[in-house]
Amino acid sequence: MIYYQPLSETYFESCNELLNTFYASKDFCNCISFSNCLGTQEEFARFYRLHPESLETVIVAIEVLGENGESDLGGGVVIGCVKVSATEYPRTSSDDFIHTPKPEEAYVSTLCVSSQARGKGVGGRLLEHAEALARKLNKKKLTLEVLNANPAERLYARRKNV
Repeated sequence: MIYYQPLSETYFESCNELLNTFYASKDFCNCISFSNCLGTQEEFARFYRLHPESLETVIVAIEVLGENGESDLGGGVVIGCVKVSATEYPRTSSDDFIHTPKPEEAYVSTLCVSSQARGKGVGGRLLEHAEALARKLNKKKLTLEVLNANPAERLYARRKNV
């Protein structure tokens, strides 16, 4: 079973591992590997402990394998996440390298799904949660950027995000 919820401290480690795996496969300006810039568990946890209001800007997809598992009991693993940037929330140091949203905009700074969970609708559900957060914040638009040849481009086109 897959649950979707805002990030909580229970899932800091699992979420950071997923993000580091995702970023390790990416290049900045097609020449510098993001694997040189991966965040440590301590840095990740420190940011969200200092800025607990930012927890709601990260929605995680948690897969629980047991029949009685509940997402808030730490019985699962993060298989996907979406990070939304908005002017109301502090930015991480890595956010300095990406688009700065305008006051009327929410921006999907990261959408990643583990390789085992791809093709199961997790990315689409995470985008739905990002859209809901943008509406809650009274944003006029939700934006994202995608590189050509990124397999997620098909998801965005189906959802008319491209």
